[in-house]
Amino acid sequence: MQETSKEIPAGLLPRSLDVILHQDIVEQARAGDKYYGCDTRHIGISLPRRKGRMPRRLPGARILPVGMKVFDGKSDTNIRNKRKDADEDDSKQFTAEEIDEVQRMRNTPDFFNKLVNSIVPTVFGHQYITLAILLMLLGGVHKITHEGINLRGDINVCIVGDLSCAKSQFLKYASTLVTRSVYTFGKSSSAARLTATVAKNPKLGSFVSR
Repeated sequence: MQETSKEIPAGLLPRSLDVILHQDIVEQARAGDKYYGCDTRHIGISLPRRKGRMPRRLPGARILPVGMKVFDGKSDTNIRNKRKDADEDDSKQFTAEEIDEVQRMRNTPDFFNKLVNSIVPTVFGHQYITLAILLMLLGGVHKITHEGINLRGDINVCIVGDLSCAKSQFLKYASTLVTRSVYTFGKSSSAARLTATVAKNPKLGSFVSR
């Protein structure tokens, strides 16, 4: 887990912490969720016995999570007793006037091109890039082939270009439109940090998917 972009000063990287969930709190949160955490500190964790081996203990202090609750932004206060996130979540609900405006926009001539031009309006040109970002945000259509293969509707976009070509501006703008998005750069987005990999757990010695 890591700090959210709203909790860190400008220009600083978010701090991260590895948390291992056990038993009934496994798979209680997904990427991008905010949650309350309850944990306890232990000195020397006993690992379960493996076949043909004796139980072993890990030296040093460890933090063991014992419970968690996903924060959906609808409660009165968050973990720091602030109503900011709840107010922001309420402000994103569509009003009746906004719904009527969307219905009128459907009948606007050349509406799709206007949507494309609305992506990062501060950057001139690059219509194909803004078109790709718009299609990525809208998503594709999930399909199942005759062979029973599932084809997901998610669209991945890779932006490649020279320096100072507004690549970061496109990505930052797209991250502000999606609630669960996480903007990463530098070391956190290199190598296999954003993909599924098989790695060896340094604590248990077994291979896990990440």
